[in-house]
Amino acid sequence: MRITKRQLRRIIKEEITEAGRTSHGGATSRREPDGAWWSQAFWTIVEDNIGYGSPTPEQRAAIMDGLRLTMEEL
Repeated sequence: MRITKRQLRRIIKEEITEAGRTSHGGATSRREPDGAWWSQAFWTIVEDNIGYGSPTPEQRAAIMDGLRLTMEEL
């Protein structure tokens, strides 16, 4: 999967923010992404690819098809 520079910057920013919140005496603990994180990451990718607003019926069908294929691979 490819990501855009914008997505990479956002991920790095989120990781730095999260590390700052979870640091204990200089050591950082990393937690696994939860459902909210994955939802936000998914919508960021969708918005970067189709723009903001509601997807067209064709785009919606393509997104759902992509999700189906991804779920089958998991």
